[in-house]
Amino acid sequence: MSCDLGDPAILENYNAIISGAPTNWLVLGYHDTRDKLSLYSKGTGGVAELQTALKEEVLYGFVRVDDRFALISFVPEQVSGLRR
Repeated sequence: MSCDLGDPAILENYNAIISGAPTNWLVLGYHDTRDKLSLYSKGTGGVAELQTALKEEVLYGFVRVDDRFALISFVPEQVSGLRR
């Protein structure tokens, strides 16, 4: 099963993060679909700010800390086993 990452805002903000621009994190989510990710939020405040953007649904994050990068899969306990 593949996932649509066609939202141009995803690539734009990903490139900003890896190029060292002020934007240093993003969060992606499904909204009401199962196969298309969209940009939920982005910011310049690092991991602490990224944490405030997490909601009670399956989300994916990408963050730059110093000169390193991390991918984050966020699956809260409230999400059903089927959605995990």
